[in-house]
Amino acid sequence: HGHSGEDFSGEAVRRLRILKIRSIQLGLQLYERVIFLDVDTVVCVALSPAFALLSDKRARKSSMASLCGNASRAAEGARAEDYARGSIDVANAIDVAFVPVTGKRHGNKWMKAEHGIPLDFVEANTGVLVVRNSTKSQQLLELWRLMYIKSTKNKQHLMDQMAFRIGL
Repeated sequence: HGHSGEDFSGEAVRRLRILKIRSIQLGLQLYERVIFLDVDTVVCVALSPAFALLSDKRARKSSMASLCGNASRAAEGARAEDYARGSIDVANAIDVAFVPVTGKRHGNKWMKAEHGIPLDFVEANTGVLVVRNSTKSQQLLELWRLMYIKSTKNKQHLMDQMAFRIGL
């Protein structure tokens, strides 16, 4: 109150999403693996198999999740369809697993113009993430946080998927 004309809803969303990223970072300070679920996620099956995504090759191949364990692999131009099918075989353990967004991706034109992100590059549904504590996942989370803060200063791009995509 007393601040007439200011839009607090955009700032509230921005702060909550920054806290979302920080909560995952803090979780990895305590645990080897973390499952993050947005508050609007309904769990319909046991979550324990999700941890297998981070270490079991057989679980990776049968999963519907998009797997990204090697950011340089993504930078080499892997296409969203390859990730969604789980056809990219990462020799090392997976660091992050997520469900890919299908259909329209957030901020495609802006992401291509500002960051050179290919239009067909995978976008994660960041409402469900499985993260293994590793240097790569910690770097991804920090880059996601920093890119989110930078890209939301003017409150035009409040969706956190775009910053996550840049981080990948």
